[in-house]
Amino acid sequence: MEEFHKASASMNTILDDNKTQIKGVVTNFNKISSDFSKISDSINKANLGKTIRNLNNTVVKVNGIMAGLESGKGTMGKLLKDDAMYTNFNKTSKELEVLLQDIRLHPTRYINVSLFGKKDKPYKAPDTLSNNK
Repeated sequence: MEEFHKASASMNTILDDNKTQIKGVVTNFNKISSDFSKISDSINKANLGKTIRNLNNTVVKVNGIMAGLESGKGTMGKLLKDDAMYTNFNKTSKELEVLLQDIRLHPTRYINVSLFGKKDKPYKAPDTLSNNK
C-alpha cells in the first residue's frame, strides 16, 4: 500500500508540474477535432459523389465526341479526315480572298448608287485568280 501511495504522490507531482502543457495538448486536440468536424461537414455538403459522377459523365461525352472526330463523323470529323473537304475549303478560301480583293479595288462593280442612271460595266476576272489555281 505504501508503494502505491508513493507512486500516486509521484504521479500527482508530475501532473502538477506539467499541468499547463497538458492543458495546451487538450486544447489543441479539441481545436483539431473541431476543425476536422467542419471539414467533414463541408465535404458532406459539397456532395463529392455527385460531383464525381457528373465529371465521369462529362468525360464519357468528351470521349464520344473525340471518337466521332477520329472516325470522320460530322463537319469537323470530315475536315480532319477527308482530304477532298480540306482541298475544297482551301479553294473556297482563296476564291473568297480574290472576291474581297476585287471588291476593294472595284467597289462600284458591286455597289452602285446613281441618281441619273447606271452604266453597265462588264465583269473582268482579276489576274490573281488565274495565279491561285
